[in-house]
Amino acid sequence: MILASEPLVDWSGFVAPALHLLLAGGLGTVVGLLYLFSTRHRLRTPGLAATLTLLSMLITLVTMAVGDNTAKAFTLVGTLAIVRFRTPVRDIRDTAYVIFSVAVGLAAGAFNWQIAVSGIVIVGGAILILNAKRPGPGDESAAVEGNARLDLRFDEAGDYQAAIESVLGDVTKGHRLIESRGGRDGGTRLLFAIDLDRGRGSELVDALHDVPHVKRVSLSFGENLDDDD
Repeated sequence: MILASEPLVDWSGFVAPALHLLLAGGLGTVVGLLYLFSTRHRLRTPGLAATLTLLSMLITLVTMAVGDNTAKAFTLVGTLAIVRFRTPVRDIRDTAYVIFSVAVGLAAGAFNWQIAVSGIVIVGGAILILNAKRPGPGDESAAVEGNARLDLRFDEAGDYQAAIESVLGDVTKGHRLIESRGGRDGGTRLLFAIDLDRGRGSELVDALHDVPHVKRVSLSFGENLDDDD
């Protein structure tokens, strides 16, 4: 008589965690896609869309690891408190997506899929409604936020906005003045959000250098839009 040997690994114990993580990954991806859709006409926080998916899965992992163990919960909270986000969110509205992703991850970790899916449907619907009247690509106001940031420094104080906007009107698809202030060295600083084809970046920089009193021109696209002083 041959006795059946016990399996070395009980693979059935991996099914539930895998389902939790797959649920979190799928719903987190929806959150990321909602973020990309609702921010298509403004500057985005670099890498946030992919981070939202991973964040949902990581929160799910933490929720499953903690379970109902209070001591373990306090230990993990203390450990996670060490972590700091080195890249700040570019827009205060982006924090809502981070909280959204965390909430989805918590619900998925507890395998309360009804709350997770309901949140995606209702909150996601609210996001779509709030962005339903966003301007289209052909609308001039679509360039209000732009896809690039232009930082100009002048060696003297003065009103240079008209001269700069004349150049921007010839090269860019649209532009908006974000900030005008005096520089620390007694000069002037103008900060613009612009909508510009990447291939025309050099053309714009060269044209701006021809404007009198321009000391420095900084043009940043996409992932390089952090402010500096």
